[in-house]
Amino acid sequence: MNPKTLDILRTAIFNEAPTPGPVTAEVYEELKQQSVHILAAEALGRYEVEEQVLAKWEIDCARQMQQLRRYMENQKSLTEALRAEGIRPVILKGSSSAMYYPDPSLRMMGDVDILPYPRDLETMERARRAYENNGFKLDVDDRRHIEFKKERFTSELHYFFAGKDSEGQLALDRILDEAQPVSRIVAAGGSYEIDTLPDELNGLIFLEHITHHILSGLGLRQILDWMFYVEAVVDERFWSDKLKPLTNQVGLTTLAKIVTRTCEIYFHAPEHSWCKDAELDACKRLLSLVDQSGNFGRKKDPVDKSTTAVLNNGVAVWQLQKRGLLNWEAAKKHKILRPFAWLYQICRYFKKGILERGKGSKGLWNNYKEHKEQMKLFKKMRIHTYRK
Repeated sequence: MNPKTLDILRTAIFNEAPTPGPVTAEVYEELKQQSVHILAAEALGRYEVEEQVLAKWEIDCARQMQQLRRYMENQKSLTEALRAEGIRPVILKGSSSAMYYPDPSLRMMGDVDILPYPRDLETMERARRAYENNGFKLDVDDRRHIEFKKERFTSELHYFFAGKDSEGQLALDRILDEAQPVSRIVAAGGSYEIDTLPDELNGLIFLEHITHHILSGLGLRQILDWMFYVEAVVDERFWSDKLKPLTNQVGLTTLAKIVTRTCEIYFHAPEHSWCKDAELDACKRLLSLVDQSGNFGRKKDPVDKSTTAVLNNGVAVWQLQKRGLLNWEAAKKHKILRPFAWLYQICRYFKKGILERGKGSKGLWNNYKEHKEQMKLFKKMRIHTYRK
């Protein structure tokens, strides 16, 4: 990571003195790939920015304000439609992350993730009808969520959030199922009321989100979401009385400490005694992984991103079978081939990883070596303990 990238973020977030030297196109692109260039723009007036770079940055900031307003209005319309059906649409991440930022308008938004309450199948069905009645088209329906689209606006309606592959994930979702949502006002492109989770449960959401993306493409935005959350609410008492009992319960305490200590070391966030025992090597490896990936893996070649995700996650036979049925045209036509779709998918991974990789790809062997290095970090973070 370019040292200037960290410098400008420290200036923007913690008002540190700017460092000498120009802010180049390389720094701008790196911040943009991490989806934090709007946040970093707060420091531009204190740095020497190349003229062409400054012009691009100013356009991006103006576009962000327009897109944010449209995003929040679309979210408002959707949540009002759900409330009209007696549903509490709890926002996960997104504006529920932005509300912990000093200025919520500086966090870039993506999809709107909604966990509907009460937590039962009847609520889910009513929510689904509300989407369809308000012009949304179903795009994806898998075991975790339903993805709907309306023009350029995308929303995910969750059956559950964490997962059903481990006791840690099951425990986290049980906690969410029993939660009592709260209403808050978030000032992002205007003033908007949203339903969200209590602070301690939002902490679990942010940590689970990190574990979800760390296996395939963790970006700086997910790390900064956690950092702003910690700075906003996690003092020593909150940690010991509210958050730590929950992270202990689901197996995310070590991760919480390492991510917090990483923010202290590399972004100069205020220090906390409860993360002092975090392993420094893990913090260094975490920043390196974020640097390599970019937001949702944008800095990686698509084939490398997919290969690393498969190696890190491991793929169950049922997942191979499902993907094989989607990708194998012959199996769609001939029933006799369908039981072997999992084998087709294995061959497809091999073909893409070795025979069809582009010029920017590292190749299967280098992906494997990177995976082995990343596994060292996951072990230190106890990611696979949580996911077993």
